[in-house]
Amino acid sequence: MTKVKTQTEMAEDRTDWAHLRTIMASDRTLMAWTRTSLSLISFGFSIFKFMQYMQEEGSILLKSHNGPRYFGMTLITVGIISLSIACYQYWQFEKRYNPERKWYTNVSFLTAAFIAVLGILSLLNTVFQIGPF
Repeated sequence: MTKVKTQTEMAEDRTDWAHLRTIMASDRTLMAWTRTSLSLISFGFSIFKFMQYMQEEGSILLKSHNGPRYFGMTLITVGIISLSIACYQYWQFEKRYNPERKWYTNVSFLTAAFIAVLGILSLLNTVFQIGPF
Protein backbone atom coordinates (compact mmCIF):
# COMPACT_ATOMS: atom_id res chain seq x y z
CA MET A 1 0.00 0.00 0.00
CA THR A 2 1.33 3.44 -0.88
CA LYS A 3 1.62 6.15 1.65
CA VAL A 4 -0.44 9.26 1.03
CA LYS A 5 1.67 12.39 1.16
CA THR A 6 0.71 15.26 3.36
CA GLN A 7 0.34 18.77 2.01
CA THR A 8 3.68 19.73 3.54
CA GLU A 9 5.48 16.84 1.84
CA MET A 10 3.90 17.69 -1.50
CA ALA A 11 4.92 21.34 -1.09
CA GLU A 12 8.52 20.29 -0.34
CA ASP A 13 8.54 18.13 -3.48
CA ARG A 14 7.29 21.05 -5.59
CA THR A 15 9.92 23.34 -4.06
CA ASP A 16 12.69 20.86 -4.90
CA TRP A 17 11.49 20.70 -8.50
CA ALA A 18 11.33 24.50 -8.65
CA HIS A 19 14.97 24.72 -7.55
CA LEU A 20 15.99 22.27 -10.28
CA ARG A 21 14.04 24.22 -12.91
CA THR A 22 15.75 27.44 -11.83
CA ILE A 23 19.20 25.89 -12.08
CA MET A 24 18.44 24.39 -15.48
CA ALA A 25 17.12 27.74 -16.72
CA SER A 26 20.39 29.37 -15.68
CA ASP A 27 22.34 26.67 -17.54
CA ARG A 28 20.19 27.14 -20.66
CA THR A 29 20.79 30.88 -20.57
CA LEU A 30 24.55 30.38 -20.38
CA MET A 31 24.42 27.86 -23.22
CA ALA A 32 22.42 30.29 -25.38
CA TRP A 33 25.00 33.03 -24.77
CA THR A 34 27.76 30.53 -25.53
CA ARG A 35 26.12 29.62 -28.84
CA THR A 36 25.68 33.28 -29.78
CA SER A 37 29.25 34.16 -28.82
CA LEU A 38 30.63 31.20 -30.72
CA SER A 39 28.73 32.36 -33.80
CA LEU A 40 30.15 35.88 -33.51
CA ILE A 41 33.70 34.63 -32.94
CA SER A 42 33.64 32.12 -35.78
CA PHE A 43 31.95 34.50 -38.23
CA GLY A 44 34.45 37.25 -37.45
CA PHE A 45 37.41 34.93 -37.87
CA SER A 46 35.96 33.42 -41.07
CA ILE A 47 35.34 36.84 -42.63
CA PHE A 48 38.87 37.92 -41.83
CA LYS A 49 40.48 34.75 -43.21
CA PHE A 50 38.30 34.66 -46.34
CA MET A 51 39.00 38.29 -47.21
CA GLN A 52 42.70 37.81 -46.44
CA TYR A 53 42.81 34.88 -48.85
CA MET A 54 40.94 36.83 -51.53
CA GLN A 55 43.38 39.75 -51.20
CA GLU A 56 46.40 37.45 -51.44
CA GLU A 57 45.01 35.85 -54.57
CA GLY A 58 44.32 39.24 -56.10
CA SER A 59 40.68 38.30 -56.67
CA ILE A 60 39.34 41.31 -54.83
CA LEU A 61 40.42 44.88 -54.42
CA LEU A 62 39.30 46.70 -51.32
CA LYS A 63 39.46 50.42 -50.55
CA SER A 64 40.88 49.67 -47.12
CA HIS A 65 43.45 46.91 -46.80
CA ASN A 66 42.65 46.49 -43.09
CA GLY A 67 38.85 46.69 -43.38
CA PRO A 68 38.21 42.93 -43.12
CA ARG A 69 40.69 42.67 -40.26
CA TYR A 70 38.95 45.42 -38.28
CA PHE A 71 35.53 43.97 -38.97
CA GLY A 72 36.66 40.49 -37.91
CA MET A 73 38.36 41.86 -34.80
CA THR A 74 35.18 43.72 -33.87
CA LEU A 75 33.00 40.60 -34.16
CA ILE A 76 35.48 38.46 -32.25
CA THR A 77 35.80 41.07 -29.51
CA VAL A 78 32.03 41.41 -29.16
CA GLY A 79 31.78 37.60 -28.89
CA ILE A 80 34.47 37.41 -26.21
CA ILE A 81 33.01 40.27 -24.19
CA SER A 82 29.46 38.92 -24.32
CA LEU A 83 30.66 35.46 -23.31
CA SER A 84 32.69 36.92 -20.44
CA ILE A 85 29.67 38.86 -19.19
CA ALA A 86 27.47 35.74 -19.46
CA CYS A 87 30.02 33.67 -17.50
CA TYR A 88 30.26 36.34 -14.83
CA GLN A 89 26.46 36.54 -14.58
CA TYR A 90 26.22 32.75 -14.31
CA TRP A 91 28.92 32.66 -11.63
CA GLN A 92 27.15 35.38 -9.63
CA PHE A 93 23.85 33.50 -9.86
CA GLU A 94 25.44 30.26 -8.70
CA LYS A 95 27.20 32.01 -5.84
CA ARG A 96 23.95 33.60 -4.68
CA TYR A 97 21.80 30.51 -5.25
CA ASN A 98 24.21 27.99 -3.67
CA PRO A 99 26.30 29.92 -1.13
CA GLU A 100 27.53 26.76 0.61
CA ARG A 101 29.35 25.48 -2.50
CA LYS A 102 33.03 26.24 -2.98
CA TRP A 103 33.23 25.63 -6.73
CA TYR A 104 30.61 26.93 -9.12
CA THR A 105 31.48 25.04 -12.26
CA ASN A 106 29.71 22.54 -14.42
CA VAL A 107 29.93 21.37 -18.03
CA SER A 108 28.21 24.40 -19.55
CA PHE A 109 30.45 26.81 -17.61
CA LEU A 110 33.61 24.93 -18.60
CA THR A 111 32.48 24.84 -22.23
CA ALA A 112 31.89 28.59 -22.18
CA ALA A 113 35.33 29.16 -20.67
CA PHE A 114 36.95 26.94 -23.32
CA ILE A 115 35.20 28.85 -26.12
CA ALA A 116 36.33 32.14 -24.56
CA VAL A 117 39.93 30.88 -24.67
CA LEU A 118 39.50 29.90 -28.34
CA GLY A 119 38.06 33.34 -29.02
CA ILE A 120 41.07 35.00 -27.41
CA LEU A 121 43.40 32.83 -29.52
CA SER A 122 41.55 33.76 -32.71
CA LEU A 123 41.69 37.45 -31.73
CA LEU A 124 45.45 37.16 -31.18
CA ASN A 125 45.75 35.53 -34.58
CA THR A 126 43.74 38.29 -36.20
CA VAL A 127 45.67 41.11 -34.51
CA PHE A 128 49.23 39.79 -34.55
CA GLN A 129 49.06 37.15 -37.31
CA ILE A 130 50.47 34.48 -34.98
CA GLY A 131 49.35 30.93 -34.38
CA PRO A 132 48.53 27.91 -36.49
CA PHE A 133 45.52 29.44 -38.23
